[in-house]
Amino acid sequence: MHDAAAKVTTVEALPRIIKYLKQQGYAFGVITPKVAPVLFPGGFNG
Repeated sequence: MHDAAAKVTTVEALPRIIKYLKQQGYAFGVITPKVAPVLFPGGFNG
């Protein structure tokens, strides 16, 4: 959803979002081919 044509402010908002999440204790890392994908049973709709 973040890459939809109508979403033009995501890139602008991202630095503030990341800063807030880091303040809440979240950490971010690099996704490489060695990182296993997260699979949700039933997908996102179920």
